[in-house]
Amino acid sequence: MKAILLGSLEVISDTSELWRKAFRQAFLDHSLHFAPRGGRPRALRRLMPPAYDCRVSVDDILRSRNAHYEAALARGPLRMRPGLVDTLDAVAGRSIALGLVATTPFEWSVSFFEGTGLAAERFDAIITENNVTSDKPAPDCYHLAAAMLAVAPEDCLAVETSASGVAAARSAGMQVLDLGGGQEPLSGLRAALPRSPVPALPG
Repeated sequence: MKAILLGSLEVISDTSELWRKAFRQAFLDHSLHFAPRGGRPRALRRLMPPAYDCRVSVDDILRSRNAHYEAALARGPLRMRPGLVDTLDAVAGRSIALGLVATTPFEWSVSFFEGTGLAAERFDAIITENNVTSDKPAPDCYHLAAAMLAVAPEDCLAVETSASGVAAARSAGMQVLDLGGGQEPLSGLRAALPRSPVPALPG
């Protein structure tokens, strides 16, 4: 393994509650009722009764959601997952390249780093949606990250939290750590790190 690519901001910080609040506020902006059964609302059209389609477009709600989410990221502070810095230090100590392939808007990434206080310089490559024309599950973002790091795809480990991200990384020919089943991200990543070499004894 020569590179580790984090496939989402969620690996660094749990922003799921900010996401839900952004959705809720977007619905309220348009005088709609928001009551998902739990978790992140993934299929917006199924949450809206058919009568709403004629007076509020899905794109309008998504624009409102994005604005509220970006504002929440910028307000911060965002709590990094416990042990994140130590884990990133362990990656750097093994001379493994580190990339972020979240394919979120560039502005979100800037706000995210400001909100967490995490230095963007820790990453050798950062890919946002501004860098690619096709989002996941297309493999474009992972091909670009491997090229930027000058590492062969098969020598990269992608840490993913979504089915589309897993499909993108596998299509790019990378090893994949799939955290979509609710596994705690950092424990899974730490377990995947190669062991540090044991120093030779003198003499």
